[in-house]
Order: sequence, then C-alpha cells, then structure tokens
Amino acid sequence: MNLHAEIKITDGPKFTPSFWLRPSGFAWLLGAGASASAGIPTGYDMITDFKKQLFCQLSGTSRKQVDCNDPLWIERIDLLLGSRSALPSPGDPSEYAAAFEAVYATPEERRAYIDHAVTKGTPSFAHRALAAMITEKSVPCVFTTNFDAMIETATTVADQLLDASERANLTV
Repeated sequence: MNLHAEIKITDGPKFTPSFWLRPSGFAWLLGAGASASAGIPTGYDMITDFKKQLFCQLSGTSRKQVDCNDPLWIERIDLLLGSRSALPSPGDPSEYAAAFEAVYATPEERRAYIDHAVTKGTPSFAHRALAAMITEKSVPCVFTTNFDAMIETATTVADQLLDASERANLTV
C-alpha cells in the first residue's frame, strides 16, 4: 500500500469526464468560500469585525463611524492595536484566536457569536448542486472547515424530494 500517493492536479475540462465516470472515487473539501457564497462571514470578515470592536472600545469611536472596507480605516485600526500590543500583528497565525478571545472572553460568548453568524446564511446554488450529487450518491464524502450546516440543510431538502428508500440520509 502506497501511503504517499501523489495528488493529481487537473483542470475543469479534464476533471468533468473523470468525475462522471467514477464519482465515488472523489472526496470534496469545502472551505470558507463555500460559506461566503451563502452569505456567512469568513474568518477574515470575523477578524476584521473583532478588530473594529476592539478599536472602538479603545478609541471611543462609534462603530457607525468605522468603515472596514476602507483601507485607511484598516490602517488606523492596525496602527492603534499595534501601538497598544492588543493583538498579534496582522497575518499572524494566532491573530484570529487572539482577536476572538479579546472581544468575547468566554467559550459560551464565542459559540453564540458563531451561532449568530451562521444564521445569516442560505444555501447557495453550489450547496444545492453538491447536495443533489450527494442525494444521487455521486458524492460519497465531503469534508469542510466551516462552522455552518449549509451542506446538511441543502442535502436534507434534496433528500425530501425522493422516496424514503432512495434518500442519501447524510451522516455528519
């Protein structure tokens, strides 16, 4: 058994026939882009929100005044937080956790924040297409780093269109 199998990289036109000939030979990995397409904030969006909240607390600035889509505001926020050593420098691998914990001190508060963030989402067209492939048993395995249940929701809806004996009955 070769435990160091090479990962083959292919383009869309070559992938499509391979997938349809052997769909069960593929696993799918979904990242933040899948959630973002459903209207759920990404990790970057959350870091930006946490930093904005910290900036407003430390500077006394109203949240309504801060536009995180403006590079000048991002620069001001990073400058103030850096000068106070409030967070690791931007891009540091620990930035997300540090910012999250600085704004929401307890695990319960952090869980509530995530729960609220994922309620903003609705399965996208891509979620529904993947759910259809799961339901027709063309996709045997999906991995995700996401906190939301968009795939589960879309698959449950797709499954309900079939007789009970034909459903994929997704296991999470």
